[in-house]
Amino acid sequence: MSWLQSLFAGDTRSITGALLVLAITSLVGVLGWLSKIVLQTVADWRQRRRDSDDRQEHLEEVLVDILIHADFDDRSVAGIIDTRRITALKDQIASGPSDYRPFVPPEAPDPTFADYRGVRRRLEIELMVACDRFFDNSQLFHGYYAHLASDEFAALSSERKKQALDTLVALGEKVQADYQRLSQAMETAPEAQPIYSKVMGALPPRQDIWPNA
Repeated sequence: MSWLQSLFAGDTRSITGALLVLAITSLVGVLGWLSKIVLQTVADWRQRRRDSDDRQEHLEEVLVDILIHADFDDRSVAGIIDTRRITALKDQIASGPSDYRPFVPPEAPDPTFADYRGVRRRLEIELMVACDRFFDNSQLFHGYYAHLASDEFAALSSERKKQALDTLVALGEKVQADYQRLSQAMETAPEAQPIYSKVMGALPPRQDIWPNA
């Protein structure tokens, strides 16, 4: 007699056994369901932990790139607006042909700014503002500098060309000031402190680009 038949027949012993089997079966099912939930929860937690670690590692990589890029850019700007170079350019403008324009080497594309935009909202406000100011003024400076090699610049009068160089210097000085603010913000920001001293210590020493002047 099956347990279902026992239920209808009123066999107490069979009914009790059948109910026990049913309870055990249900318990096993519940335990299986709970174990799946626990295993899935643990798997999800581990994945979130890996994602969090990956995000943190990516953030640190971007901050390292920003520090290296900003240091290189600051050195580049210092060389471009060096008083000796600007004076030499003004002398060439005064003595050269009317359509004189300086040679401006092309710049290779740099992904640092795009990478920064991807992590920008994860930074402390002070660091985010410092990065924004630096990148904005750096791009403005280099765009203006590239314009010195254009036909529009060549068509200017000698006096206007010299004024354009003075404007270039002023823009460059803003970039240098913004680099100092960025460096200070990196040094104090919680997300950048662990890597700041390591990066700055690994950068090459500053050298005069006019050693024979």
